[in-house]
This record gives sequence, structure tokens and C-alpha cells, in this order.
Amino acid sequence: MRLLAPFRIADRLRSLISRRPEVILYGVVGFLIASYGVAYAIDIQNAFGLRDLLVQTLRVPYFWFYWFQAPVENPLQWLLLGSVVIVFAMIAGGARGEARRSERRFGLFMAIGFLLMLLEDAGDVRHVYRTIIEAFFGGGSYAIEETYGVVGTLFELSYFAIIAGVISFALFRYRAIYWGDVTVRRYFAGGFVLYAVAVGSSWLGNAFRAVTGFRDVYTVAGEWATARLFLARSDTREIFERSNATLRDSGMHPLEFAFVDRVYEESLELLGAASFLVAALVLYRVIQERR
Repeated sequence: MRLLAPFRIADRLRSLISRRPEVILYGVVGFLIASYGVAYAIDIQNAFGLRDLLVQTLRVPYFWFYWFQAPVENPLQWLLLGSVVIVFAMIAGGARGEARRSERRFGLFMAIGFLLMLLEDAGDVRHVYRTIIEAFFGGGSYAIEETYGVVGTLFELSYFAIIAGVISFALFRYRAIYWGDVTVRRYFAGGFVLYAVAVGSSWLGNAFRAVTGFRDVYTVAGEWATARLFLARSDTREIFERSNATLRDSGMHPLEFAFVDRVYEESLELLGAASFLVAALVLYRVIQERR
């Protein structure tokens, strides 16, 4: 009987999600709050001596530095985005007949748009092509993160615009499919805004820094945040400065940049993916009932 317990829990969880998809977003919010608490306890308060252990074993001894990128945060985003793709593919696949053509096209466009988002998030496609373009136009060496010039920055803006354009087109052109349900509208809007802020922040965080001489926005914001978290005490300041020197010698972004890039941006993207998944699941249920 004990062997069957995990299956029963999984069945109950599936039943709960099918009845109340919004629990996915609540779970993500709880997960992020817990992540912030654990990061604060380890990296600042040295709970159970774990910070000392990280200092002894890692080049960059910060829990948040790894947690908000891998292995948990990014795979969770991939799982959520992949689920969104599957749900919209199911909506498209289930729309049979001429009368359901709009539903089929809407599901197809949305599935394609979120598949592009998943490929970008999992493969950093834009960084690969940006560095190639920058090198071709003489903006820097291939695959060097710091080579953000005008051409590369404009390429990233165009790249983001194409992905957003596919989803925006579907949401506007086929809005009659979901507009009648306020819950679907609310979660679509929340997901769109969260991703727009995350992508806009990411782009503005790097835009034209190689040609304007202005320090990137992420580093400026990170300096404000880390000064209050890590530089206010002597024990945390020493670790922070030593780790920053290690990153600088390796040609990587400073911790100020990484803190905003990982903790802030990854959190927004995770919340956005959860909102879109809730919207997709509620819409799927609405369409099934409508059929």
C-alpha cells in the first residue's frame, strides 16, 4: 500500500490542478518566497554554517548564484513553458471541422510562439547569434558576453519583437476565443506583463553599454541591492569582494549584475510562465465545455 502512495498523491494533484489551475501560480509564488528565505539564511546569516561550507568548496560561494539559474529555476521554466506548448497544441489538435478553424489557428500560433520562447530560454539562441553578428561587424570576439554594440543590441530587440509578435498577433487576432472568460484574460495579461518587464529589463540591462560608456542598468541596480545585503557587514563584505575579484579575473559579469540578472529576472520569467500555463489550462477547460 505504501508503494501506491506517491501515485495517489499524483492523482490528487492532477485533480486539483484540473479543477483549480491557479494553484500552479500559487505554488510558484511560494517556491520563490522560500528560495529568497533560504538564500538569505545561507548567504547572509550563515545558517548551520552552510555559507562557510560554500566558501570552502565553491569559487563563487553564493547559494543564490546557482539556485536562480540551475538546476532548479531554469528547468522549472522549461517545464512550465513546455506544458504551455502542449496545452495549446491540444487546443489546436482538438479543433476539428471548419467551425473550429479559429480555435485551431489560435492554438497553433500560441504553441509556436511559446515553443520559440522555450528554445530561447533553454538554448540562449539570441546570445549565440548576437555574438556571431557582433564579431562579423567587428564589435568584438565571438561568444564574448561583453561585446554588446549597436548591431548586436538591435538584433536582440528584433529577436524579442518577433517572438512577442507571434503571441501578440494570436492574442489580438483571435481574442474572441478567450475574451469572454475574465479569468483567462487576467492570467494572459499577467503573463504578458511579467514577461514584457523581464525581457525589457534584460534588453535595457545591456543595451548599448559597449558604445555609450554608461554602465549597464543591471549593474547599477545590483550595486544598490548588494550594498544593502552584502556590503553592510564586514563578514559578508569580505566574501563579496573576494568573489567579485574572481569573476573579474575570469572576464565574467560582476556579482552586482548577476544578482539582478538571476534573482530578479529569473523570478519574473518563472511567474510569467506560470501565469501563461494557468491561462492555457483554464482556456482548455472552457473550450472543452463549449464543445
